[in-house]
Amino acid sequence: MSAVYSLLERLDAVRERSSGHWYARCPAHDDQSPSLSISETDEGRILIHCFAGCRPLAVINAVGLSMSDLFPMPPGDTKPCKPRWTYRELLEVVYREATICAQATQECAMGRKLSYEDAKRAWKASERIFKVLEVSRARPY
Repeated sequence: MSAVYSLLERLDAVRERSSGHWYARCPAHDDQSPSLSISETDEGRILIHCFAGCRPLAVINAVGLSMSDLFPMPPGDTKPCKPRWTYRELLEVVYREATICAQATQECAMGRKLSYEDAKRAWKASERIFKVLEVSRARPY
């Protein structure tokens, strides 16, 4: 499966605008209508732009991918692409995802049942926190 289809299958309300160009709902904010533009270059690179102003890293984190997934290695290239995150970007992800986990925990502690979508999002948040831990352990600081 190509890298662009790996991204597209994780997005909602995807529609093809033209060959190699799509629109979808941005997963980094509460998007009611498609505001995310996705394009694939001839080299296989994936370009994304949220017209609401979300940063590409926020969009990619929201679907559980990394920036390196947008830039697949060309054939014959043996040097792997490594994502480079700043401390601030890693902390932003942990803060946002921990807030979601805390809200879900508070709802449960108050005896309220989470909807399927809320429970799924809380689970995804915990997975992303562990992913940041994995990335931060693999990265020399």
